[in-house]
Amino acid sequence: SWARKLESLSDSMTPGIWLSEVFYDERRAPEKTKDITPGSFVISGYASGAGEQGTALIGKFIKSLQDNKDFYSDMAGIDLVSTKSDKIDKQDVMSFRINCIFK
Repeated sequence: SWARKLESLSDSMTPGIWLSEVFYDERRAPEKTKDITPGSFVISGYASGAGEQGTALIGKFIKSLQDNKDFYSDMAGIDLVSTKSDKIDKQDVMSFRINCIFK
C-alpha cells in the first residue's frame, strides 16, 4: 500500500537530507518501453552541504532506500537523475532528484 511505502520512505531518511517533493510518475521508464511496466516513484530534495559532502549524503540516502526491504522489494532500481549545487538561507546545499523504478 502507499501508506506502507511512505512509512518505509520515512524510515529510510538519513541525517542531512530533507525532501521537497514525492510523487508517482505513471509513465514507463525509458529502458522499459516495450514492457507494460509501472512507472517510478520520484523523490526530490536537498542534501546539507555542496560538492562531495552533498553527494556523499545523497549516496547514503539512496543506499538506505536500497537496504530497506519494505521500500525496495518491488523496485527494479534507483536512479540518481540530477544534482545541482544551490543555496538556501545562505547555506550551501545540493538539490537532487531520484527515480525509484518499479519492477
